[in-house]
Parts: sequence; structure tokens; C-alpha cells
Amino acid sequence: MEKLTLKVVKKEYPYDELYDPEIYWAEIVLAVVSDRLQVLKEIFRLQWDAREFLNWLITGKENILYDEFPIKMSADGSLAAKIHSFYGVEEEINEEALDEMFKYRQSHGVRFGLRGTDVIEVYLGKNDGVHEISFYDKNESWRYELDLTSFYDGVESYFCNIVQ
Repeated sequence: MEKLTLKVVKKEYPYDELYDPEIYWAEIVLAVVSDRLQVLKEIFRLQWDAREFLNWLITGKENILYDEFPIKMSADGSLAAKIHSFYGVEEEINEEALDEMFKYRQSHGVRFGLRGTDVIEVYLGKNDGVHEISFYDKNESWRYELDLTSFYDGVESYFCNIVQ
């Protein structure tokens, strides 16, 4: 089983005007690594206020670790593939299902934790009893089964040192 790693390295704030004196400008790297710590997939590398992403991860921890996919789907596959299939149906989707899917995406879609950046639609969560990170579009798809419990040990350490 692979591991998800988060690396946060403080950087100098690159803009002239500082709107928030508490900002923690950093290079943030999210990657999937093997048990020998070989990088298998770099999900993203960007500079941003690390507090935003860390807050999103901590706030959504219970959802990411324990929520199963909210809509019964006939198709198997990754979380990202299921979300893609949900929105790709030709029949009309009822409002309740749309709201439920949006709430799920908010708490599991990494891009919601990095608003204002251009990261791909990657999803973190529990899928058929196994934690994963996944991506799906018409040109590319991937899925890694993960140990998210150890990932959250690192997230909580960063959170305590940076946010609190």
C-alpha cells in the first residue's frame, strides 16, 4: 500500500502588499510514495498560504477517513471515476442528489482546499472500504490505495506548528 506525503516549506511572500499578517506562504508538495519512499506520483507542487490547505485537511479529516461514496452507482472504479460518471449521465439528476454530490466534492476534492489555485480534480477518501487518492478525465486516470492514517499524523504535526 502506498503512502501520501505532504511537504510544507516556508517561502518568502512574493507580493508587495500583505493582506494577512498571519499568512504562512510556503511551497506545498503532495505526492504518493512507495513504502521505500520512492515518489510514484507528484500530485502537485505549488506556492500558497499553507494554512488554507491544512485547515481544509483538518476540518475534513473525519469525512475523508470515514465517508463512503454518497450515491449508489452501478459502476465500480475510483472515487474520481464515480464522480465523473455521476455528472456524465444523460438523464436529469435530482436536486437532492446534486446537493449531496457537491457536499461530498467539497470535503473530498483537493481543489476545494486550494481555492484560487489551478490543481487538477483529485479526490481523497474511502472507496469500498479502502482509502485512496484518484483522478479521472477522458485522457487520463489513476488511483492509488493509501494509508491515510499515517498521512494525517504528518498533517496534524504541520497544523500544530503552523496554524495554531
